[in-house]
Amino acid sequence: MEKKGSKKKEECGVVLIVSLLITTAILILVVPFLFKLSAQYRNSSRTFDSLAAINLAEAGIERAIWELNHGDISSWTGDNDLRTMTISSIQAAGGTSVGDIELSVTNPDGVTPVVEATGKVPFSGDQTVDKTIRVVLERSGTSVFDYAAFGNSRISTYDGSLIDSFDSRDGLYGGENVRYQGHIGTNGIADNSIMLISMAEVYGNAYSGVGSDPELAIGVDPIAYLDGSKLNLSEPKELLPATPPEGLPSRGDYRLETGQDTISESGEYTSFDLDSGTKVTIMADVIINVGDFNMDALSELEIIEGVSLTIYITADLMK
Repeated sequence: MEKKGSKKKEECGVVLIVSLLITTAILILVVPFLFKLSAQYRNSSRTFDSLAAINLAEAGIERAIWELNHGDISSWTGDNDLRTMTISSIQAAGGTSVGDIELSVTNPDGVTPVVEATGKVPFSGDQTVDKTIRVVLERSGTSVFDYAAFGNSRISTYDGSLIDSFDSRDGLYGGENVRYQGHIGTNGIADNSIMLISMAEVYGNAYSGVGSDPELAIGVDPIAYLDGSKLNLSEPKELLPATPPEGLPSRGDYRLETGQDTISESGEYTSFDLDSGTKVTIMADVIINVGDFNMDALSELEIIEGVSLTIYITADLMK
């Protein structure tokens, strides 16, 4: 006769075996799904990070273009051949750190600077998802304001005249903040289209017209000084017409023979002459429309801080 206790043990054993078989079957079905789900999650996460890295790279390109347009590129690490900058821990609107941007600009002062931006988003451990965008920029239009002085067919400096510039972001003119990219140029291609005569000094490059021979088109006297190089333009500069405002009061001829003077009002002059050793200080926003404009050696035209001077010259600019 079979015992009841033994039957219950057999039934429990059967249930256990069936449970193990069911669990094994479920694991066989579920484990590959979990692996697949995990891989999809990693791919989705990587795709999201890739999009974030591209967005960072695009933002880096926009930042570099803005810096180039506003002249702030000189504050980056490097020199005129290559400038670099890293922007770390870019944050989303909620304050979460998205990643970093590495920027480089090759030939930043050239006509076609090359901007490269890499967006870097953390992925796993020390690994990052990197996306790089490279853009070759080209200046739109032509500007004469790349030059301290530019003449359509000819430009001459002489008798101790000095042309230079300074970077206003580094403070006022003076000390080490002088003699910075005071370029001069002309569209002229004939011999001596640019002349530095007597003790004239130019702290910058001199550019002659397209297709000219700079060595022939740019003349520098032995006692004159050109700090930069003799070069020619890659394309002609268009000199846009400058139309002075109408209604300026007529003030005839102006000539300061000795001492100092101040000007606080706009006007239209037949001629404007400063003799050697004289000084005129502009005290307010002033517009001058003039025929011949002449400043002798050692004369000064000073514009006080906070005001502006606009000069329209319809005839000759001398010295």
